[in-house]
Amino acid sequence: MIPGERTKNGLLHRLPLCPMAAEEFKKAVAASPAKSPFVFPSAENPIRAAVTPMAITRAMARVVAELKIAKVSPHDLRRTVGTEMARLGIPLHVRSLVLNHSPQSRGITEAVYNRYAYDREKREALATWEAELAAVIRPPQQALAS
Repeated sequence: MIPGERTKNGLLHRLPLCPMAAEEFKKAVAASPAKSPFVFPSAENPIRAAVTPMAITRAMARVVAELKIAKVSPHDLRRTVGTEMARLGIPLHVRSLVLNHSPQSRGITEAVYNRYAYDREKREALATWEAELAAVIRPPQQALAS
């Protein structure tokens, strides 16, 4: 869960972690300094602060420069996930929930009267996306043998 004070729309964002994301999170926990209360601590002050959004943007810029690819930002990753989920047939309202769009963007009935959390649908959407992503970053063994 991401508390509302850390989200753009100010609302708590509850999102399940798929196995691949959970594995990366476990690696981050293991790599975090023992005395830090943060999984992703600030490099300058790991005991008192978490990494900032600006640090993520700078780190991504370094990777982009190192790989000599077109400029890409963290928001581009978010846009890619939304676009690919649409291509995979994930309904708009589920994509909006995964991306934590404001409830007002879903209409008054949804924003005010529908309190269903769509946890199962979000989990299924993320599992679908994870399978697609895994196919890109972990090609099937058969393809590697050719």
